[in-house]
Amino acid sequence: MEIIAESTLWFEYIFFLSIIGICFIISVLGFIIGLATKFDRTFSKDFAGYEVTAGSLLLIALFSAIFYAGIKAGPIVQYKAIITDFNEVFNNGYEIIDRDGDLYILQESEAD
Repeated sequence: MEIIAESTLWFEYIFFLSIIGICFIISVLGFIIGLATKFDRTFSKDFAGYEVTAGSLLLIALFSAIFYAGIKAGPIVQYKAIITDFNEVFNNGYEIIDRDGDLYILQESEAD
């Protein structure tokens, strides 16, 4: 196995973190609106402020955990390689993702 090129999927990584960040901000806004309904008497009584606040807190916790896991994992790194022995690929902790002509696209195995 001979690695020819290495590429990092930065766009996918930044896009993922941006979407999770936007969802986090929306959840924080929902939390603020839920709190505002409890202290402001102009909202109707049938608006479920407690439910919005509790649901927003759960979403904030969920999106925080996903964001943290995304930061900890980092971007995906892929390698283009010429493979002569497929056992060597798996013994070194890589998995084959795709094929590009004579080159194979590899990334580190998630099983490790």
